Amino acid sequence: MTLELPPDGAHGMAAHVTDEEPERLEEDAAKRYPARPAALRAEEHQPAAPPLDHAAIRTMIAGIMLALFLSALEQTIVAPALPAIGRSLGHIGDLPWVVTAYLLAATATTPLFGKLSDIHGRRTILLVSISIFVVGSVACGLAPAMWVLILGRAFQGIGGGGLLPIVQTIIADLLSPRERPLVQSYVSVTFMSASILGPVLGGLLTDHLHWSIIFWLNLPLGTVALMMTARALRTLPRHERPHRLDIVGGALMVGARWP
Repeated sequence: MTLELPPDGAHGMAAHVTDEEPERLEEDAAKRYPARPAALRAEEHQPAAPPLDHAAIRTMIAGIMLALFLSALEQTIVAPALPAIGRSLGHIGDLPWVVTAYLLAATATTPLFGKLSDIHGRRTILLVSISIFVVGSVACGLAPAMWVLILGRAFQGIGGGGLLPIVQTIIADLLSPRERPLVQSYVSVTFMSASILGPVLGGLLTDHLHWSIIFWLNLPLGTVALMMTARALRTLPRHERPHRLDIVGGALMVGARWP
């Protein structure tokens, strides 16, 4: 049995489909595929950054390895100088805080600097971290009392806590997964060298010169690292994404790490 529609009914159905169906399809598409942020749409139209040559990559790796060496060395070079620091500044009961303040500050700020580098860029935050580290080293070298040294070490640890995550992130931005293990071996060698040289340098400088030299040593090394990274990382590719810093969550996370 065949159902035949009159011309008027067929025309009415066609008009119904023509007028209402496209609007419904557009609404469904808008729900299933929401509009992306303007920053992502603008990024799609940006030209791709030119690939970096091997010379530029080697220069970047050398600069960030030197910055990482500063942070790793500071975790081991101070221990041999603690007796001399106690004799010079007194307050031997507070002497463990010279080491603990640095480690606590570095641990608390490590994830925070990683998020800041996503927002403001790797190069900017790395330069800020090195600058904080060097200023903290100067404060430790000039410390006239134990509490000033402890505060200087905590400030130094803030800069040191920003070096490790940013170095790892820069390696991930620069190299493909197949190339990263080689540079990760450089990171392991850097920490191994710092763990060996730190106690030796700390003991030699304390016995033959003065305990404050272990902090003044960071000034020329930090300056060289600052110059190398500032120049080399200008061509570091940036992957812009919309980010928002959770201030309350960051404050709670940092505060939870302090005793």
